Amino acid sequence: NQGDAMALDARPMISIPKLDQPVRLVMNQARAAHLGVNIHPESEDADREQAEMRQGLYRCIERESHAPIGRLWALDRAIKAGTGHYRVNTRYEDLSPDLQQIRTPVEMFDQRITIEMIYWQDSVYWDPAAEHPNRIDGEFCFITAWVPVDTFRRRYGKAKLAKATTDDLSALAKAENTDEPSWVMVDGEKQAVRVAEYFSKVHETKEVSLLPDGQIVLASAVPKGVEVLKTREVDVISLMRYELNGEEVLKEEEWNGSKIPIITVIGNELQPFDGERRRVGIIGPAKDSQRLFNWAASIAIEKAALEPKAPWLVAEDQIGDYKEMWQQSNRRNFPALIYKPSTFGGQLVPPPQRVSVEVSQLGPAMALLQQADDFIQGATAVFAPALGNL
Repeated sequence: NQGDAMALDARPMISIPKLDQPVRLVMNQARAAHLGVNIHPESEDADREQAEMRQGLYRCIERESHAPIGRLWALDRAIKAGTGHYRVNTRYEDLSPDLQQIRTPVEMFDQRITIEMIYWQDSVYWDPAAEHPNRIDGEFCFITAWVPVDTFRRRYGKAKLAKATTDDLSALAKAENTDEPSWVMVDGEKQAVRVAEYFSKVHETKEVSLLPDGQIVLASAVPKGVEVLKTREVDVISLMRYELNGEEVLKEEEWNGSKIPIITVIGNELQPFDGERRRVGIIGPAKDSQRLFNWAASIAIEKAALEPKAPWLVAEDQIGDYKEMWQQSNRRNFPALIYKPSTFGGQLVPPPQRVSVEVSQLGPAMALLQQADDFIQGATAVFAPALGNL
């Protein structure tokens, strides 16, 4: 009878975050190390005093820009997923609300170097041909971010998309009956445009010459009558920075320096396979061990929970009038369980009795739980502090 069918109890599915421990151990070691940059004199023209001065300037940059936050944020993702990023940037000084209080042009046009966190770590896209661990040989790099429409209009008032209405954005998102473009988001009142910051290297070949006095100048700038000892071609790199969306370039400028100011933090880079580059952190190789640990924990809890909920062995007509009470006997503490005595073949049937629960599988489940814990430590190469193998 379908009306008398009993709902099956849900089986336990336990998830225990065992991988948080090795991640935190590595992060704590990084915090305790106080990572930074030490500057030492190397060339003949440099001395210790200059190195110490530059060291002080660098420490000032780190302190004022809270560099450890961005660096450890990138390291956290490198530990977990294999790759993290932070960036070097330049920003104008914060100005007083009253421009009349600015006393020198430096206060208006001076910039500070900052070391910054990239919050959305998966928004960084490097040149796939770059092979160096820090991507110094990369030719370009993208950093993307979702910008709310109101902010987009304030920043890029002259852009075409800044003049788009809500209906225009919705139509653009639904153009050609396809999924919304990856650079436009329209979700009710939540509207945003994906803006990409794009760094690109520009190469120019120039000829330089070595003069007898040790100067190195462009070949075109060698004074007449001056002897040239050596001449060679060099690759002069300049860096361009763009801000763009899916339709237009929003901003274009030449960036200081010749290196893309995005620092990559690599966890563990593996040999390329099947044409793909592979980077892993702690979590990837330990996923199966974590699943095994969760499964073993769920089995152990289920077996242990069954012991006080052993089923009752009753005759068919002994609990007919009290069926609901007996169905709840393993969930509620009744002061008494009532049953109706019955006979079979003229003999009195014994009262209901509990059926002993087979808990012999609890031991193997606990052993498997310990083994899964060992697997996790082996996969992460981070052992419990009590073992003394950090």
